[in-house]
Amino acid sequence: MSSNYDHYINLMSFISKAIGPDFEISLIDTKDGKNRIIAMEYGNISGRHVGEEISPLLKKSIENKEYETTDYIANRTTYAKSGKP
Repeated sequence: MSSNYDHYINLMSFISKAIGPDFEISLIDTKDGKNRIIAMEYGNISGRHVGEEISPLLKKSIENKEYETTDYIANRTTYAKSGKP
C-alpha cells in the first residue's frame, strides 16, 4: 500500500470505530481511470472487497464529474451485489 494513502486509511479506521459496523467505508483510487477499492472498513455490508471495481452508481458519479460541485457524498443509498440496500 502506498504511503500516500496511510493517513486516509488511519482516518477510515477511526471513523469506522466511531460510527460502528452498520456503515461501510471505502477508499477508492481514481487515478488513471482504474476506480478500484484500495481500502475498506466493514466491506461485509456490500460484499465488495479491496481490489474490486467501484459500484455502478459511484462510477456514474465520477463520469458525471460530481466531484467538481461537491467535496463529498453522504447518505446516498447504494446496493450490495445481492440487491440489498
